[in-house]
Amino acid sequence: MVDTSQTILSSARRFFSGTFLSRITGLGREVAMAAAFGTLPAVAAFWMAFRFAHLLRRLFGEGGLHVA
Repeated sequence: MVDTSQTILSSARRFFSGTFLSRITGLGREVAMAAAFGTLPAVAAFWMAFRFAHLLRRLFGEGGLHVA
């Protein structure tokens, strides 16, 4: 049987690798957006709308109000 500490270590390694990959791709997305659009006001409006929609999803869609 596989040692429990080995299984936990393997799961933690997989979790942190996925998180790291997600952060790197997010950084790449930000760099690509900045290179393509620069600092135009339209880009700022897009990001504001995107973040507002994400906030509403977190509050209403993922049960944030149920916890409060």
